[in-house]
Amino acid sequence: MSRQLEELQAHLGRLSVRSVRSVRNTKELNAAQLLAAKMDYDLEDWHLHLLHIPESDRSVYRCDNPFIEKKQGVGSFH
Repeated sequence: MSRQLEELQAHLGRLSVRSVRSVRNTKELNAAQLLAAKMDYDLEDWHLHLLHIPESDRSVYRCDNPFIEKKQGVGSFH
């Protein structure tokens, strides 16, 4: 599932590089990118939970997610 999310984010990233024809398409693309980033964050959080890593220590083990950091600030959607 993680690999599929990474692939989805890569496809969305490539789409965002191309010229987007309308503001509506841009908003929809941004919404899809944010959704994929949130899903990736939640999957990673679930994995760290299964490893019994306390929430306070999880930031050390988290992968960088530049889309979330750029758009929302780390973890601010939770």
